[in-house]
Amino acid sequence: MKIKVKEAFQYQGEKLEKGETVNLGDSVAKTAIEKGYAEKAEEGKKEEMPELKPVEEAEESSEAEEREPEVSEKEKTAEKVKETEEPGSFFGEMERKLDEEPENPPSWSPAREDAPDPSEIDDLKGRVQRVNRNVGANENDVIAVKTPDGETLSLWKKAALGDLFNAVEVGDYVAVRYTGTETSASGRTYLTYRYLLYDKDKNLKVSG
Repeated sequence: MKIKVKEAFQYQGEKLEKGETVNLGDSVAKTAIEKGYAEKAEEGKKEEMPELKPVEEAEESSEAEEREPEVSEKEKTAEKVKETEEPGSFFGEMERKLDEEPENPPSWSPAREDAPDPSEIDDLKGRVQRVNRNVGANENDVIAVKTPDGETLSLWKKAALGDLFNAVEVGDYVAVRYTGTETSASGRTYLTYRYLLYDKDKNLKVSG
């Protein structure tokens, strides 16, 4: 048994010094350990063998190191931004669209010329989807109303609907009835309406 000397002692006429590691018979070594002259020596650590990779795996690792690094998502996004920043036809197309007047849904409002009989025009009822101010060459206001049937119609501002347009907001509920025409003292003919406007919580805002 291999032991490490803790205190010097004599064995077979030979002095064993402290700290010395010797190999003695098991019985002698055990006696020395029991008397406190020695302790069992630690076994030396085994040398670790390097991990061996199969030839194919080693080749794949080498190829992976030689490959070019993949482009990250951030770099791809930066490239796309760079492309859009370069002058080209795309920005010209955007500018043309900005110059165009926005398309409005079909108009519900009757024409003042050859005004129809009120019985021929259905009431406009629905919820306000959009409010546009100062639209077109006449800079008039217009609202888009979605009816219970799912149809969206435009209602243009008229003198008789001034209070309604001053109060209307997106999400309001509106009902408008065409009631015919009247002629002013100056001889001008204009359309007349009745209307109700409720807020999104169905509280009455204005009527006329």
